[in-house]
Amino acid sequence: MSPLLSSLDAFGRALATWLVGTFPATALLLLTALAVDLLVARRVRASLRTLLYAPVFARAILPTSLTFELARAPRALATILVPLANPPAPSHRAIVDAEASFSAHAALAILYAVVAVALVVRVVTSLVRLAAALRDARPVHGAGVGVAVVVHEAAGPFVEGLFAPRVVLPARLLAEDQAEARACVLRHELAHIDRRDPWLLVALQLATAAGWPLAALWGAAWRIRQLVEIACDDVAVAGAPQSERRHYGMVLLDLSEHPPSPDAALGIGTAWLRSTLRARVASLASNARWPAALQLAFVAPALIALVACGAARMPAAGAAVLGGPHGDAVPPVALNDLWKCAGAGLATFDGDDGGWNWNLVEPPPAGAPPELVALCRSDAYHQAMGANNWAAEARNALQQMGKDLASAYAASASKGAPQLCPSTAPTPPTIPTTAAPIRATDQWETDPGWHCMKFSFSMPVMFQYRIETSPQGYVATAEGRHMRRDGRTIALTIVLRGRVDEEGRLWRAAALEETWRAL
Repeated sequence: MSPLLSSLDAFGRALATWLVGTFPATALLLLTALAVDLLVARRVRASLRTLLYAPVFARAILPTSLTFELARAPRALATILVPLANPPAPSHRAIVDAEASFSAHAALAILYAVVAVALVVRVVTSLVRLAAALRDARPVHGAGVGVAVVVHEAAGPFVEGLFAPRVVLPARLLAEDQAEARACVLRHELAHIDRRDPWLLVALQLATAAGWPLAALWGAAWRIRQLVEIACDDVAVAGAPQSERRHYGMVLLDLSEHPPSPDAALGIGTAWLRSTLRARVASLASNARWPAALQLAFVAPALIALVACGAARMPAAGAAVLGGPHGDAVPPVALNDLWKCAGAGLATFDGDDGGWNWNLVEPPPAGAPPELVALCRSDAYHQAMGANNWAAEARNALQQMGKDLASAYAASASKGAPQLCPSTAPTPPTIPTTAAPIRATDQWETDPGWHCMKFSFSMPVMFQYRIETSPQGYVATAEGRHMRRDGRTIALTIVLRGRVDEEGRLWRAAALEETWRAL
């Protein structure tokens, strides 16, 4: 595999691991924030409620996570994410031809990059189009608001610009009979400028572009935009009697009848009016806010609780993909750290011998950090690469077995009699070693369990495989022996579990269980 494909695969693996832990965690944080937000919507001002959504974005950025077991996730979520973190092993033919093919992780990396770049380009293009559309805007003199105000025939009202923000008003608001409406709009837009909302909008757009696979980010961004508008409404009618609040609501309704130009979506203000109108009018109708101290006393503990949940320590590196190897002979370097070597072009992996085999690149590529070069060539990394080369066969095979068991179970269910394939005999009969792999072609073809699953190896294997099934589920096990360079023999047992729930659905565990022992 070329260095470019190695880098893409390494990035894709890291991305898949990030998604498995971050997608459900951010979704849970968003749902919790929404629940608290809506619970106190009539009592706590919008500017404070906006803070409830900060942990959603923080969780997507920071390397901390809720300890979330994907096996307990809703079925649809597990169906999407489990294959990303634990992709089914390729067939032997696919492994041999790996040099000429993309891995699923490389494809995921390319898809992520293409969509992220497209979203950023869309934002930049829209900003350019907005600036071009406002070239015909005319300055309004004597507005008396301390910032530049311009008028446009169609666009507005909204705030445009970051370093020198200006208020854009539609021409109809300059009519003599629109003086009160114009004053309401100007108070609202000035509140956006005072709050630095244009910068917040840019941050939200960049965050959703970078984290576009996370639905929770889009949901949180949408709600923040809504709350930002409500917060500026609060400023615009602060201290006003109910009659004036009703008048302000009528102004919003009137503005909603005149949709802004498409390019105005990048502005801050009532250009985003229609999708927020219902919530804004409802907020104007309620002015029974708690005292400021009580509002803060309620929101602060809720925010702290959300931050604590979002920052709960995640499982050890690699746990989301491989279940957290344990035992007294675990490889000295986590698999995710090995991918850093591949990402820097210091190591490659190929498809020989039934697994993804690590190979150091000689000489190291120019520009590679010297400290990383030394680290990737250290004894600990070399030992870990060798161990993972060996373990790759079993990891891939067990994931493929889980997929094949599910396919066979689904086929039996479609005939009205769902049942798992029968248990298999240990195959091959004795446990192989890396130095003496065993070919067991006849057993793969004749054993009822393997035949039912349509699973087999045509090449010699370095692990012994067996599957034990029951009405409650299955346990697939791989056992092997490996002689390290220091002369020690390592025994590795990897287990994949599946269970049949009360409704007859077959579930596969999100992680493999690995036990490394020194004999």
